[in-house]
Amino acid sequence: MKEFPGDANESNILLITIAVMLAGCSTYKELKPEPPLSSAEQGYVSLTDGEKDFQLKQSDKYFVKFPRPQQEYFYLVLTTPATAFTRSFFTDAFDDGEGTINKKKDQAGQDSVSVYAIDTTTQFSFWVIDSVLKDGLLPMTYRYVPQWRYTFETKFALYQKIWRTILSTGPFTTRSIPNTILTASIFLLRWKNFVRRTAG
Repeated sequence: MKEFPGDANESNILLITIAVMLAGCSTYKELKPEPPLSSAEQGYVSLTDGEKDFQLKQSDKYFVKFPRPQQEYFYLVLTTPATAFTRSFFTDAFDDGEGTINKKKDQAGQDSVSVYAIDTTTQFSFWVIDSVLKDGLLPMTYRYVPQWRYTFETKFALYQKIWRTILSTGPFTTRSIPNTILTASIFLLRWKNFVRRTAG
């Protein structure tokens, strides 16, 4: 079959168009919560797609842009049970997985809770899901909180437990009073140092 010059040109244009379209496809899909995310200091807020949780597809990759906090020294606290079937990280700069990625340290170290120091020098920080092991929903909450406040909240429960232990050592006797005073003094000293560090 004879091929005319115009047919070859049209084929080349089609191939170029397909190549451009494939090159423009992003590896990661952006999840855009509704209502939009807020960096205001408040309690835990649901991260949703309208009234529904986001649906994650197996083998797809996603990211969420979190706006910078209004002040320095803030944590972003994320809670989700989806960590059971996803792998994620947090970073201050993200370009569809290209280039060097500096992953932020998770300060929590818990299965369903992540805590990250969030920067004020960049307009957005990014929570990136780079692996989804199976289809599933993303029930999630987020919270912007000053670092000292979150540290106080998490440590206060521990110190309460220690203090209750001190009080439960009674009934106090002449022999037990010195040990109780010593234990209480150590507790108060540690508490004072803790408050000084977190307030600074």
